[in-house]
Amino acid sequence: MKLGGLWVSILAIAIAGIFQGCSDDDDDNPSPSNPTKTVWQLIQDDANLDSLEKYLLLDSVRNGASALINLINGADTAEYSMFAPDNDAFINLLMVDGFPDRIELINPDIIRGVLAYHIIPGDVPKGDLSSGDVLTSVQGESIGVNPDITLLTGAINQAIQIKRTSRGTNGSLNVVESVMIPPSIGATLTPILGTIAGDVLLGASFTTMAGIIYKADS
Repeated sequence: MKLGGLWVSILAIAIAGIFQGCSDDDDDNPSPSNPTKTVWQLIQDDANLDSLEKYLLLDSVRNGASALINLINGADTAEYSMFAPDNDAFINLLMVDGFPDRIELINPDIIRGVLAYHIIPGDVPKGDLSSGDVLTSVQGESIGVNPDITLLTGAINQAIQIKRTSRGTNGSLNVVESVMIPPSIGATLTPILGTIAGDVLLGASFTTMAGIIYKADS
């Protein structure tokens, strides 16, 4: 009986160790605990984020010292986190009816606004999010958090999944399943995708063309 009890104890300890190991790998408790890379470097090291890397580099070429890369690469002491669409997210965006077959054809100001919408001040991993949270992006508009810890934005997909989280030295990298569209852009663009007005809006300055398009449509 004593021997049987010993084996039960050993088995219990082994099972506890397995679950502890699973907890360490959980996306809500990202590792490593002592990161050595910035959020930008984490993006560069991830082959599934090379589309995002490309568009951030394009923004850097265009905006220089005010590029979004500088925020997520620790250019100052402030922390920033990013909701990072993976390559599949960009592929799915380009498959939406009415979207140009290449994102390079979209007005750079719209691209920058969308990219800035994915960046939020502070170190905010998925595990720190709670139902009802409202996050203010660098772009200026808000991102909501649903009860199941999916993201509520201006996109058609109102429950965007966070696939995984990695800790950086200056914030967290949260990989998401969809490109997140700011509410202001989504409200104007979504109803007119595939129309001439939609084509004009995507290829011109969003802020200057929105009023003209609405007036023409009415």
